Amino acid sequence: MKKFAAILVVAILLTLPVLGFTQEENFENVKLEFKGYAEKPVIDGILDEFGYSKVDIKPGDVSYGGNDDDLEELAKAMKYDIYASYDEDYIYMFISMESKYYNNDGSGAWDQAGVQFGFSNVGEDEYVCEFMIGRDSDDGNLVITYFTQYADADDELKLDEGEDFQIVVDGDRVNHEVRIPVNTFYNGGKLKEGAQFTICIVLDAYDDGYIHAQISSGLSNGRNIGQFATVTLSGQMEGRPAEVVEEDVPEVNDGADEVVESAPATPAKTGDAGVITFAVVSIIAALGIVIFRIKTSVK
Repeated sequence: MKKFAAILVVAILLTLPVLGFTQEENFENVKLEFKGYAEKPVIDGILDEFGYSKVDIKPGDVSYGGNDDDLEELAKAMKYDIYASYDEDYIYMFISMESKYYNNDGSGAWDQAGVQFGFSNVGEDEYVCEFMIGRDSDDGNLVITYFTQYADADDELKLDEGEDFQIVVDGDRVNHEVRIPVNTFYNGGKLKEGAQFTICIVLDAYDDGYIHAQISSGLSNGRNIGQFATVTLSGQMEGRPAEVVEEDVPEVNDGADEVVESAPATPAKTGDAGVITFAVVSIIAALGIVIFRIKTSVK
């Protein structure tokens, strides 16, 4: 199906929690950078060191919401980290939040310590691809809610648990990992360095009331796509350092530390000494005769 219309938009907007909302100074001009991965991420809810680069989020890039002023202040104290990467067919996102907000009272998707994503194209002011992933704290089941589909998308957005998204509670963190097919929201073909699109990310949580931290703005402000952050794709991140292979080098011994034990000289026996002496004298005598003869012949 080329698109599924945003029929439920009005109904969904009516179910949104009533909240106070603060937009920071830079909310209309948020610029983000996603680097290409060095190693393809495994969608398992565990951060791959060479699969993601941390996204630089500045204080003025974030807006906050809560059911009242106190909860809004609590939202501003939320701790989280956002990572991203891409290849030509997918955007990969990894969001790690504090698990103390991991709670579900059964009132709706926004109470599951979930993450909402909105994707659109630069200059788009009408259609957005929006969905949310969460994990039910009662039974551990993963939850995904589709809100709107980008109207001109090539394919319908459909994410499969374990293959396209995973959520893991890891100690004091709850990790949301997802890959989004580019052809469900992007009208520029395959992704490559220099490509741009827009995004909004909402970190939903619950602490006796709804709170959220939102990267850029738009989704919680009447779905205003013009306030989404602009993402620019840059080059590949640095990869794993090459392994240093230590080869076994044969030891070269120059003999400096070797002690060669020579065979002890054997003293000549008396009989042998006499034979040797006689031989030497005979050679000298013969040599003298030769020399003498030469000199005689010269005369």
